[in-house]
Amino acid sequence: MSNETEGYNWTSIIDQAVDAWPEPTPIPTGHWHLKVKSGKIDKSKGRAMIALAPVAPMDDVDADEVAKLNGELESTTVFASFNMARQDDVTRLKQLVKSLGLGEFGLEDALKGMKGADTAGEIVHTPKNDGTDGVYINIRRLGAFAG
Repeated sequence: MSNETEGYNWTSIIDQAVDAWPEPTPIPTGHWHLKVKSGKIDKSKGRAMIALAPVAPMDDVDADEVAKLNGELESTTVFASFNMARQDDVTRLKQLVKSLGLGEFGLEDALKGMKGADTAGEIVHTPKNDGTDGVYINIRRLGAFAG
């Protein structure tokens, strides 16, 4: 039986204090080819969430930074979140759904229909403001991958 879940070897940390666990290497900034893993809406919070797996960096991503991931890319998931109470988020989600050819569906069906879709988006980093090291990983300009 493997000690890995989605490529991450968890046995190296289970006997350590949680504070000693290493921070993951953040996916480098720039444009990426991404594949949709799942999409869902939380109606109680008015949020749509899309989980994406990085497939490959595009030309503006630093190859040296990608090399620092040391195989972590396969187990990386990035998330696009849309607050349905914000008009700009609703507009961005509508543009994404339409770019994937799912505009004729309701939101729940469109989010389900995205699974496996090839997309492209810009990864950006926002420094954490909670006193800890690290960054939040955000996605801008998510749309259909033009290949």
